[in-house]
Amino acid sequence: LQWTDQSSLDSEGLPQADARVWLMSASNQDYLTMPNRLLQRFALASFFYSTNGVNWENRSGWLSSGNECEWFSTAMDPHEVCDRENFVTSLDLQLNGLLGAIPSELAVLTRLSHLDLSGNHLYDFLPPLSLATSLKTLIVDDNDISNFLHDDLGKFTNLETISLNGNRLAGPLPTSLMNLTSLRVLSIASNFLGGTLHTEIGNLSALQLFDIESNDFTGQIPSQLSRVTSLIDLSLAHNGFAGTLPTELSRLTLLETLDLSYNSITSAIISEIGFMTNLKTVWLFENSFFGTIPLELGLLKDLKWLDISVNALQGSIPRQLTLLTGLERLHAAQNAITGKLPDAYPDKMALSTVDLRDNLLSGSIPSQAGSISVEFLDLSLNEELAGTIPTDVMESARYRAVIDLTGTSLGGKVFCLDEFTNKDGILRVDCGAVQCQGQCCQCGSEDGVLFL
Repeated sequence: LQWTDQSSLDSEGLPQADARVWLMSASNQDYLTMPNRLLQRFALASFFYSTNGVNWENRSGWLSSGNECEWFSTAMDPHEVCDRENFVTSLDLQLNGLLGAIPSELAVLTRLSHLDLSGNHLYDFLPPLSLATSLKTLIVDDNDISNFLHDDLGKFTNLETISLNGNRLAGPLPTSLMNLTSLRVLSIASNFLGGTLHTEIGNLSALQLFDIESNDFTGQIPSQLSRVTSLIDLSLAHNGFAGTLPTELSRLTLLETLDLSYNSITSAIISEIGFMTNLKTVWLFENSFFGTIPLELGLLKDLKWLDISVNALQGSIPRQLTLLTGLERLHAAQNAITGKLPDAYPDKMALSTVDLRDNLLSGSIPSQAGSISVEFLDLSLNEELAGTIPTDVMESARYRAVIDLTGTSLGGKVFCLDEFTNKDGILRVDCGAVQCQGQCCQCGSEDGVLFL
């Protein structure tokens, strides 16, 4: 075996030695005339012993005399474990209590195209080059792997999916990774990767999902990312990206999810975002975006969730946002947004959550705002917001909504008829200024601590 040194085969207690002993047992008598199948069974046995197979959650069939294609697998379709010639094409053992290193003998499985070992306790995995032409899907999320990314990775040119979220990967991305032009999914979130993103990222022309959330990447988002026009989901959140937002990103017209939250981007929100008409989720919160909220956001007719909280945005809320009838969640808290709330709303809006707390809003709450079927409305800590609380807003709190109006200059009287009150409905006000009676009322203190 070119992948196994003789000492491993001869050393008692090593996985390869245990696999060799098993190979000579009665379980394999029917395969003595099939050397390729015998070699495959040896590789799987080495894998079994290397990953503490005796303590797997389910090891049904493993190391039995039965066809190895029928050994336990968590694959959605067990019939896809092997091809018609009984060679393994899929190794799928998610959440099965595997513990240890993935052995080099995996190289024997030269027809392996799908590997999913997520949710185990594996480490030390360097995919053998013998799989370079066959492997298409590699999913090893939530393990302890630290040494997977290496220069030879660029030789796995048929890879379509790499998912290594929640491991211990560290250091920069190898430039060889940028040669994988068939890659559709690259998901390596929650690791310890860092450095700057290579400008060669634009070479990944087939990429549809790119997720590097919760790592240590720094520098500016490269404009070359805009060349990956096939992107649908892009998450660069929880890193250290800084600088300006490239206007070229507007070329990603197929993008549905854009998550740049928890970075240090210092930029205006590009007006060209209006060209990205397939966007459904835009998360830009916890950055240093400045300037006004672009009117062009009103062109995103499919937008469902917009979060631009905790930035340095100024100006008023564009009336164009009220035209997004499919918008369900609007978060713009902790900015410096001024002006009045929009006073006109369509008859049917999907809006269920509005969080505009801690801004510089002024004027009154328009009576039309109560016609929106919100479940959560937070206008607290807008000191210049004044006037009385519209009846329709009170009605929303009575039945279902949580509405927070503390830290404003709102006043007047509010009555909640207890017999019609849903226990989930809450109206939080400063009871010194607002006379609030009924089960839905809660009073807020000056420091924001709520009490009944």
